[in-house]
Amino acid sequence: MKEHYYKKGLVFVILILFISTIIFPNISVISEKIVIEKNKIFPADYPINNSVNSYWKFDECSGNISEDSSGNGYNGTINGANWTTGYVGCALEFDGIDDYINYSDYATNYLGFNKTDDLIFSFYFKTSSTEDGVIFSACRGDEYGYNPGFHIGLNSNGTIDFNVWKGYCGFSLCTNKSYNDGLWHYAKIIYNGDKYPIVEIYIDNQLDNFTQKWVCPFYADQFKYAEMGRETKNFTEYFNG
Repeated sequence: MKEHYYKKGLVFVILILFISTIIFPNISVISEKIVIEKNKIFPADYPINNSVNSYWKFDECSGNISEDSSGNGYNGTINGANWTTGYVGCALEFDGIDDYINYSDYATNYLGFNKTDDLIFSFYFKTSSTEDGVIFSACRGDEYGYNPGFHIGLNSNGTIDFNVWKGYCGFSLCTNKSYNDGLWHYAKIIYNGDKYPIVEIYIDNQLDNFTQKWVCPFYADQFKYAEMGRETKNFTEYFNG
């Protein structure tokens, strides 16, 4: 059964048709309606549900709680990240050393997803980092490692990476261009599940890269950890932005 999600959030707006994020070494959020572009991959009548699964605005501007404005109550605990000025309103700044937000209480079922689901991750980000860093990640963890798991990350060369994995099969899709230029950028990642998932990465409303890959079956109830700002597989690769 397919499900549709939207999310928002970091300086990092994470808004997800599952997640939407605003990211920066600072992370913040902006409210808007997400529309899937009509293109050669998704037909004009591509079905989409307007329900928001999670929406982290980062508009608290103080404290250690990242509140979910979707109404589902998927609040996170902020560990170390500092409040600062965002793209719009407030944002969170991650130091790339030990800052992250913990949403793991909702990883199983709620922030996890099935291979055949359709998702949109949307966010603003700004960074000048030349180190690998993970913006958002969820996985089964422990003795199972990254099985299943996924992450949205910044590579050392400034490209944005979307990685989905289960066992020995998965994919890693990177943007063609680099975006660690210290400027604000808007990212939208579209994951269209089914037998051969089609994935697109848009930056500043322009299609940067896409792929179609077969992935081993996985399910939402297999996820255990969900965090913003670091890799949940081994709790490394902290985001600087």
